[in-house]
Amino acid sequence: MLGLANGLFARGDIDAAADIYIDAMRLDPADGFNIRYRLAKAFLATGYLVRLRRLVASYGQDHSAAWRWTHALTEFKLDRDSDDANTALEEALDTNCLIGPFLLRRLDVEVPCLVNCLAAELGEAVAYVREFAEHWEARPEAKLWVADRLGLG
Repeated sequence: MLGLANGLFARGDIDAAADIYIDAMRLDPADGFNIRYRLAKAFLATGYLVRLRRLVASYGQDHSAAWRWTHALTEFKLDRDSDDANTALEEALDTNCLIGPFLLRRLDVEVPCLVNCLAAELGEAVAYVREFAEHWEARPEAKLWVADRLGLG
């Protein structure tokens, strides 16, 4: 089932892939296979932002950097520089402060958390940027928003 969905996604049939991801999540509401991340990418790619907001809210207990940064992007796309978007970005920065500079391709800046950075956080930042950077690239104003919050604007 997931193999088919992933193949459809790779082929560009994102709506069909999303439908399968949704069905798979109905079968496994605890999301033991982390399908929500694939579905989040599908919703970002198709512009189903309200659906993505609901998905993020339904897994609010997920405090991973990928989920928090995706939440921030979703809120920004829906409501721009709103209180909800700013709160989501602060949570994302608290979860992994390396992702912002990586998204901005600003590896020349001093990141205070780098001193205490664990290899896992570095790997998590690289993985998130590899998977989701295109969605940030599609919204340059979102990247400017992150740069502003990091004092790089």
